[in-house]
Amino acid sequence: MQAAKTSPIKASMDLRNYFLAEVVNPSECYQCGTCTATCPLNEYRPDKLTIRKLFHQAQLGIMPDYLVWECTTCKECEVRCPREVQITDSVITLRKYAFKNRMIPPDLEKMLWNVLEEANPMGESKSQRGQWAAGLNLKNALDGTKNLLYVGDANSYDRRLQPVARKFSEILQHLKIDFGILGDKELTSGESVQVVGETGYLDILIQKNVELFNQTGASRIITISPHDYDFFKKVYPSYGLEAEVLHYTEFLDEVINKNQLEFKGEVKTEVTYHDPCYLGRYHQLFDPPRMILEEIPGLELVEMKNSKNTATCCGGGGGQMFMEMNPGERLSDKRVLEAKSTEASALITSCPFCIQNFEDSTKVTNANLPVNDVIELVYRALRNNK
Repeated sequence: MQAAKTSPIKASMDLRNYFLAEVVNPSECYQCGTCTATCPLNEYRPDKLTIRKLFHQAQLGIMPDYLVWECTTCKECEVRCPREVQITDSVITLRKYAFKNRMIPPDLEKMLWNVLEEANPMGESKSQRGQWAAGLNLKNALDGTKNLLYVGDANSYDRRLQPVARKFSEILQHLKIDFGILGDKELTSGESVQVVGETGYLDILIQKNVELFNQTGASRIITISPHDYDFFKKVYPSYGLEAEVLHYTEFLDEVINKNQLEFKGEVKTEVTYHDPCYLGRYHQLFDPPRMILEEIPGLELVEMKNSKNTATCCGGGGGQMFMEMNPGERLSDKRVLEAKSTEASALITSCPFCIQNFEDSTKVTNANLPVNDVIELVYRALRNNK
């Protein structure tokens, strides 16, 4: 990752007070080093991402250097912390302070401009956001709907991921669910803005989204991305969001439990499932995707050595999807090889960032391992119905 190697700000009471005021229980850290030993990045890096050092510097009023931008916010250090320090929130707090002092990597600065100008971090045209749904005749959610399908940035624009959004829409149609989409009116959730520490425009963006969501009258918002799911659930209610938020795996698990989705066809294959950080470690949603896969006739699920709370991060969180990665430092390479070692026929996940990273890594590692979304297997099972 090519982050801006800026010089630390001189020790200041301002930073110290800011850090202590913003972070919950920073004094709970007693410098045991579990976080540094746990960080998956440190298997590859000569210059360690030393969380305890970052914390100690902040408590002394010394602004940490460029390493604060390289955290993937995967939360693995946090689930292992013996003192339950809120490490990921602390990292974001340090980024907020760095952002205020104009210390931000150029790649992330460009990403923020993309959001400001085109309402998505990739800088794709706002007018093309709804093109993924061409020909599906989906309801405009602003005409009123019970369920709002929030598609998200990656599934709206990425050619590999657009079919995932289309297939999920067809699954909802098969279930006769009353749902709608915002199409070209949909804006980025703001999660990518939040993880780099920008707060001013983020407030405006969230307020716009909440107003838009509430206008639909939807009692539920179904997301495809775990990152959007987490951000909507964690932040949006304090801005007045009225709807319940579900990740699509929660929704599908629910309809299966109600016997509303029955698979009659077979998908004869052996797969292994990767837990996205923002679905698994953040919300402990380990069972719903596995229950969905286990319901598909003919499908066998095998677990990787590192799964659930110990699942290896794909490396896409914390703004890293928009940063350049140095060769040999991709966490997704490691994860793909872990999946390959199970001898499964495919690697399955439920996050667009994970799919993008894994598909790149299968090429780099020559793993020859197909990567699919859970949605794609559900769709196959329904299409195989007789």
